[in-house]
Amino acid sequence: MGVGYLFCCTKSSNSKEPVNKAVPRWRVFSLKELHSATNNFNYDNKLGEGAFGSVYWGQLWDGSQIAVKRLKTWSSKAEMEFAVEIQVLARVRHENLLSLRGYCAEGKERLIVYDYMPNLSLLSHLHGHHAVGGHLDWGRRMNIAIGSAEGIAYLHHHATPHIIHRDIKASNILLDSEFQARVADFGFAKLIPDGVTHVTTRVKGTLGYLAPEYAMLGKAKESCDVYSFGVLLLELLSGRKPIDQSSLTSHQTIIEWAFPLARRQRFEEIADPKLSGKFVKGELRRLVLVALICAQNKPEKRPIMLDVVDMLKGVSKEKLLNLEDNELINWLKAVVSCLSSLVVTVENPSRLAFAFGVAYTKLPFFIACLSLIHAMAIPLLQKAGSCSAFCSSCIRLSNLHLPTLQEDVIETVSQSSIRPLTVISHSFIELQFRYRMQFKKAVENNKEDHRLHKSWRRIEDGGGKLKMVATYRRR
Repeated sequence: MGVGYLFCCTKSSNSKEPVNKAVPRWRVFSLKELHSATNNFNYDNKLGEGAFGSVYWGQLWDGSQIAVKRLKTWSSKAEMEFAVEIQVLARVRHENLLSLRGYCAEGKERLIVYDYMPNLSLLSHLHGHHAVGGHLDWGRRMNIAIGSAEGIAYLHHHATPHIIHRDIKASNILLDSEFQARVADFGFAKLIPDGVTHVTTRVKGTLGYLAPEYAMLGKAKESCDVYSFGVLLLELLSGRKPIDQSSLTSHQTIIEWAFPLARRQRFEEIADPKLSGKFVKGELRRLVLVALICAQNKPEKRPIMLDVVDMLKGVSKEKLLNLEDNELINWLKAVVSCLSSLVVTVENPSRLAFAFGVAYTKLPFFIACLSLIHAMAIPLLQKAGSCSAFCSSCIRLSNLHLPTLQEDVIETVSQSSIRPLTVISHSFIELQFRYRMQFKKAVENNKEDHRLHKSWRRIEDGGGKLKMVATYRRR
């Protein structure tokens, strides 16, 4: 496909969507002109570098500043990504999308020219050399969240045809002189014709931001961008990376970290410490909830980006109430129901540990939920003055799994949920301690079995207990 052909369908200027009218239309640059603007692509002009190539700062003859993306090597793959990005940028104009100034395709050189963003990327302010400057106060973070969402919503709902970005992440959110967000880098974008619900394609994107169904099946649709935005929003609020790799043994995702805190209404602990407590509590709570519903595992439960924008702005309080009710309450009741069914279906107590092991692999946050449910039952039983032994067992079980969840108390669990929990607790605690001791003895008798020792350390450290118990039972 020739590059020139891509511009025959540029979106007309009579679009009713808000655009940045100060941004000039794109044009074709000569290689000589861009060499002059970037001082022959001098190293001192380099803004960044990635797998695609390098980005350079430049200044045109009229004094305007530009950013020039120079593809590293010429290949059919690079040519395609170059063509796709120009095709997408030529079709869209919105104040929260990075504007195309032009391109150059001479010989094997492939260059794309954009507006220069003086405050670089969101990534540099969250995790890079600008992170210590304190530039991202709460007001700016709110504006970045809303602006990014509006840019993505434009791609999904107002561009013709609709566009899936496929690589929403902090480094692709650029910041202008006023810290307004501009969604950038459309090299992985997909155009979705009318009537098409999804496209099946090779997986592109960045680990930590990928929606589960896209990572596994390669089915790209708008809901994949919604998931990525949910991760990005949590990153913006907390200052944490999408995947915590500080531990060599476990890589906790930002969703796994934030969800238990939100469930316990401890929203302030999610806020970036660099904010020093200077944020609006109601807005923080709202944005955390929006992030979590965007990052649900089931794509059909994620909102569309137009609704995300409304929720971020606080326009749709009804949607927020439904969000909190469905995600933080009904979801827990579903877990209680799941556990109750285990008691019915697994009549032989000796198989209960294996059943829990199976459930652990299928149910997200299973260990956290089990401990939480026991913790929820404690105050209800104590209030009724019954079964003090069960209360003691619950505390022991909570300590055995996740000590931080011992504090969890959500009073929405009904009395009818307690009886199956009682059956589960007595059977499971007995099995847990029995197999734990057997496992320890096996480790002591097989000191050279590194696999056993590694599993035991995980149990001792508090991670993967149910899974390890089930694994040992199968042996």
